[in-house]
Amino acid sequence: MAQKDFSMDDLDYMMEGIVANLRFAMEAWKDDATCGSVVVTSTVAGEGKSIIARRLAEVLAASGKNVVLVEANSRNPVLAQELGVAPNGYLSSVIRGEVSAGQAIVPTAVDGLDLLPEIRGASGTLDLYGTERFDLLFAALSEAYDHVVVDTPDLSTYADAAVIFAQADAALLVVQENCATRQQVADAYELLSRAGDGFIGTVLNRAR
Repeated sequence: MAQKDFSMDDLDYMMEGIVANLRFAMEAWKDDATCGSVVVTSTVAGEGKSIIARRLAEVLAASGKNVVLVEANSRNPVLAQELGVAPNGYLSSVIRGEVSAGQAIVPTAVDGLDLLPEIRGASGTLDLYGTERFDLLFAALSEAYDHVVVDTPDLSTYADAAVIFAQADAALLVVQENCATRQQVADAYELLSRAGDGFIGTVLNRAR
């Protein structure tokens, strides 16, 4: 069967449902009744997690919230180009103390949405995410914004998402039908479950 192509309206509808489900789940999970920070990852590469992360951030911003989209993916950074912004610095350079977060975070054309981009090939990012500098940065972003949405690499190859999820309120696991095996999905879910105690949801993207 041919792959179904979703329109932007379809994606908006999907994201509104995800936002509603996140809020419902986090109301039951957290005393403060917010979905706060969300890590978006996938089981394997090519499942569409970056567009899911971007559209989720855009829908949250459209609802009147202040949102920062963090690109924690140096393997395939695409968000600056997709959002049409010119980076002044990068997530890895902020963690290393080379530039300030204020310099690296750039506004987008979407009201209420800022981007903290990453540069392709940044070295040692997994180690950086385990540092106190990253913990302090993440806490500062969570304080400054209503929502922090983090785009991360796939879990079959990299552990970045699991490390960052330890700091976050929730995780979304993007799964494309007929792309990852059932065992790979189960392994990814188990890895996230061990990493953090927040809500974990699964998004079936581009169903066939």
